[in-house]
Amino acid sequence: MDEPYATSTENWTVSYWDSSGNGYRFTANPDGTARFVYRPVTPEQSSSGTYSGGDPCEATLEPRDVAALFERVNELAASSALHIEKRQMGTGQFRIHEGDMVRRFILRNGSALRAFNAFVVGFREV
Repeated sequence: MDEPYATSTENWTVSYWDSSGNGYRFTANPDGTARFVYRPVTPEQSSSGTYSGGDPCEATLEPRDVAALFERVNELAASSALHIEKRQMGTGQFRIHEGDMVRRFILRNGSALRAFNAFVVGFREV
């Protein structure tokens, strides 16, 4: 089994694409702080031509936010029964870089994915 993710390095990034393809990126800054960036799908990018993921935004993360992020990512990464091989509609895709390590997984639609989506949406409301 893969080692769990931690924040033991100063060089990490968590990228997540929700079930609609909206992008969330959490990144360590060289000064020890962390940053959140949200890049939504626009109507021009959406398959319907009308969907909008809202407005892009950026914010600085508190250490407790980073800890909460990694706690959730660790739990989801360890829940391999919730993983699927190929991206499908309604799934969430993760890419985690920590130091020299890169991990990826796709989470199937369900309560765990909905809970993670509710968590990351909170960063857009700051």
